[in-house]
Amino acid sequence: MKAYNRCLVGVKEQVYKHEIATIKRYGDKYKLTLNKIVREKGWEQVKAPPPDDDTDSEDEIKLDNRKLRNNISRARGKIYELAMCNDFQYFITCTLDKEKYKRDDLAKFHKDLSQFIRDQRKKYKADDLKYILIPELHKDGKNWHMHGLLGGIRKEMLSPFISGVHPQRLINKGYLNWMDYANKFGFISVGMVRDKGKAAGYIKKYITEDLDKSVQDYGAHLYYRSQGLKVAELIEKGSLCQVPSFWDYENDYVKIKWITEDEISAFIS
Repeated sequence: MKAYNRCLVGVKEQVYKHEIATIKRYGDKYKLTLNKIVREKGWEQVKAPPPDDDTDSEDEIKLDNRKLRNNISRARGKIYELAMCNDFQYFITCTLDKEKYKRDDLAKFHKDLSQFIRDQRKKYKADDLKYILIPELHKDGKNWHMHGLLGGIRKEMLSPFISGVHPQRLINKGYLNWMDYANKFGFISVGMVRDKGKAAGYIKKYITEDLDKSVQDYGAHLYYRSQGLKVAELIEKGSLCQVPSFWDYENDYVKIKWITEDEISAFIS
């Protein structure tokens, strides 16, 4: 294995670039990212030969853990990006009523929910209806519900909760009911998003290590999204010419700083 790694040194230098800075626009905000290492396009993945036996080595376990952290980090980053770049007016929690629907079949839930939303677009002529949804297991480790963000829903699709029937705490906070969903699937709460940044930061926290392991067991995804959502726009890419006085976030792979539009030219050459 050591001899194999030595012969890849020259290849790795060509495949990867180090300390690459980018600036992307997320709606009306700008994110400066310093990638400590970036894989260049056009190079095929070089795989190491298989181990001599099937025993998991300590290095392999560390690699699996690192892949898990990377998977979660990428999903959280993408959810934050989509939440910031699109106009989502509501935060939603979608549950399933065991009297109306099979609660432990995530694949069917996602498929039927996607069709339900397509039908709602037609019924209410709500062409802009869009969503990000994150599945979550109940504490029983078997049944599913979802949290997410919703945009483009028409007011006539929503109705007030009823005192004495629905939780009073939700009524007091101004949450609304989506009756068509409730009739088909079960309880749902729809709450107004008052701060896009806080909502984006909150929703991504539902992506956890437990979720990653759970959805892999079901062959599912960490999150679901409607088609056609806007993504971050690349503004600049190059070398960092000025180091920020502090970074808003840092891990083994990236450093992140939120900046203003006026600061763009100060950081990348």
